[in-house]
Amino acid sequence: RDGMSALEQDQLIDALAASLEVDSRVIRKKRLLHLMNPDELRRLVEDGVDVQLHTHRHRMPRERHLFVREIVDNRNFLAAVGQSSANHFCYPSGVYAECFLSWLSELGVQSATTCDPGLAGPKTRMLLLPRLVDSCAVSDVEFEGWLSGMSQLLPRRPIRREVTV
Repeated sequence: RDGMSALEQDQLIDALAASLEVDSRVIRKKRLLHLMNPDELRRLVEDGVDVQLHTHRHRMPRERHLFVREIVDNRNFLAAVGQSSANHFCYPSGVYAECFLSWLSELGVQSATTCDPGLAGPKTRMLLLPRLVDSCAVSDVEFEGWLSGMSQLLPRRPIRREVTV
């Protein structure tokens, strides 16, 4: 992705899809590999959806100045689409480290969600909140289990991800 133009990225997707015998036109039509564009985000905000922080480039740099730039750039982008305040954060890919907690606090971030499954309790750190990562692979019954809290009573398979807290 780095250093590739949009056209080069499209050509890469076309080549990859062709090698997998997948029609890339179908992927594009369904927007399976797309992010929302600024106009779509603006409409969501106008419709009352509260869009909050991520890193702007979906990176989690370990250098403070680069991390701060990610949050500031994302806040500025959200402000440009009409989001009046952005003080809640979601760790990209669930990657987090202890150093991020103080940096987020300094930036006025009030809460942050990990990709760690679970329910938050009174002792849960606000910058390390667990959450359900919803996807097409989550059945309606599993989703309802998370909403009710019952899923906490069931055994889970371990999830591997980079965590250094």
